[in-house]
Amino acid sequence: MNTEKDPKLVEKEEVGNPPAEDILSAKLKEPLPQKKARPVIFYIVVMFAVALFLIILSFFMQQRNHEALMQGISTSALNVQSIVDLEMEKNDLEDSLATTKTDLETAKAKEESLQAEVNASKDSLRALEYLGEARISHLSGKDKEARKQLALLKEGDLYQRLPETSALEGQPSPRQHYDELVNALS
Repeated sequence: MNTEKDPKLVEKEEVGNPPAEDILSAKLKEPLPQKKARPVIFYIVVMFAVALFLIILSFFMQQRNHEALMQGISTSALNVQSIVDLEMEKNDLEDSLATTKTDLETAKAKEESLQAEVNASKDSLRALEYLGEARISHLSGKDKEARKQLALLKEGDLYQRLPETSALEGQPSPRQHYDELVNALS
């Protein structure tokens, strides 16, 4: 280890130069030259621009997601509204069907009633025809033929279909004619 000082340094110290420590502290106190400050400012501006770009990009991505979500919600709302409309239409159709079934049952009952009336009228007409032929046969002196006609009336209980009132006022009913004819032929 050489403890001797460099002769050049010793000379400088002797000449009246301040020591190295003083030079170092003076340099630290000096402002940085403009050339070194520019890259730092440029770096800060670039970092701020990148951060701003990322914020704007994030905003637009969020807007896009929000619009897609709102579109999905509106589509769901339309689907729900369609389902509600279909349910209401279904209920209306069910009510209409119930009304139609009731009307159909009423019409069937009315048809059965009318059919029973038609059948009764047919039976009554046949009974009147048999009675008429029996009367004509009796009046013609063909009592055997008249008894045959009365037997046909009795056989199918058609005599019960003979009206008990006359269509002509003051005249005997077909049922009374039947009873008279039976008595006459007995």
